Amino acid sequence: MTATAEIPTVSGHWLTGSAPDLRRAQHRFAAEIAHQHGGLARFRILNRSFIACASAEAIRHVMVERHENYPRSYHRRNGALVLGSGLIFNEGEEWLFRRRMVLPAFRTATSESICAISVEETREMLREWESSAQAGEPVVVLQQTQRLTLSIIGRALLSTRIDREAADAFGSSVKESLRAIRDRNIRPVVLPPWVPTKANRRIHAVRESFESFLEPHIREREELPEGERPDDILSHLVGVRDARTGERLDRVALMDETKTLFAAGFETTATGLAWCLYLLGKHPEVAAVWREELDTVLNGAEPDMDSLSRLPWTAAIVHEALRLYPPVPTVARASEEDDVVLGKRVRRGDVIVISIFGVQRNPEEWDAPDEFRPERFLPGRPWNRDAFMPFAVGKHRCIGNVFAHIETMVALAMIGQRFDFSLPEDFTVVEKAFVTLTPDRDIPLTLRRRS
Repeated sequence: MTATAEIPTVSGHWLTGSAPDLRRAQHRFAAEIAHQHGGLARFRILNRSFIACASAEAIRHVMVERHENYPRSYHRRNGALVLGSGLIFNEGEEWLFRRRMVLPAFRTATSESICAISVEETREMLREWESSAQAGEPVVVLQQTQRLTLSIIGRALLSTRIDREAADAFGSSVKESLRAIRDRNIRPVVLPPWVPTKANRRIHAVRESFESFLEPHIREREELPEGERPDDILSHLVGVRDARTGERLDRVALMDETKTLFAAGFETTATGLAWCLYLLGKHPEVAAVWREELDTVLNGAEPDMDSLSRLPWTAAIVHEALRLYPPVPTVARASEEDDVVLGKRVRRGDVIVISIFGVQRNPEEWDAPDEFRPERFLPGRPWNRDAFMPFAVGKHRCIGNVFAHIETMVALAMIGQRFDFSLPEDFTVVEKAFVTLTPDRDIPLTLRRRS
């Protein structure tokens, strides 16, 4: 196969290449250089070659049409230091086997049950917000959304309610581990995980805390007769058999998949909800239209699956927040053989940095790509589905996307019914990529009880 052109190369430091740029803001660096060079741009870290990709057409080629040539890159090993070889860090036949096992178990959590749990847990959170509103104290958004999504995934996965202290401890641990993983992903040279550096010790401590928390739940399910197990996702993981082979998940796989579902099931959704609230606080004109929809459709009632389907503005706000701030801004794939993408040469061994952040802000795909315009997602409005991928695309598309959408919609609707809220004057945050895309500081919301 002959390529018609070379991918433009971005110059960097003579020794480390683009490592300093990645360290400053990896998601923006990959997006910007790809935008400047027609969707693809080559850069270097030491002697390793990378390609930043922010073209919808190119991403479809890599992630869908020729996905067999582009398995996950070496970056997945760094995430696996905490979560093990769960679905989001696995590949090949083992990934396929795990997906066959996990997907049916995950789908046993019906939309109705997810909605009901989300309503109950959001109701509990809003009781606390009432006290803050009466005292005139702001709520710290990301802390609150993390507590909420942890309580929701705790009940759906484990049939247990996670208290505030445990939720805050988990949130802090996960943030620290994501920072450490990010550093391992972008540093030119990293020490092996067995070297007792501060970062490595923290990664191991987070993994051990996850496993010590989950171990009793797994053991309890294994010891209970099948008919006496709680009706939750973990019980189905323990009992599921592969339809082709009759195999069960072994103990290591069971722990890895439970850790993965637990961690991925709260951090990304908590961040997405926080971005929704921040954007609504920055855009009171959108918030006014949104509240009118809530008052008209819900009329004071708590949401259910039927009413959620009749909230197009709420759904559009969620979509637009995820477009501007995708929970995972980049994913990496490694080319196993030479290829041609957009008429340009990709070499065997190149690491393709898929910029979800970049394609979702690509001016070739979106009008005013950096502006908050949720109306672009209203029913009947045209937009390129291939340029919107907050839960990735292709065979590795996140299996929890429906779960996340329901709990975000429920929480957002119930918050908007109960409170008006505002941000401090001229308050602005900047996104930081610690594997997930999070605000760089606390977001304080001032609440006013709606009459």
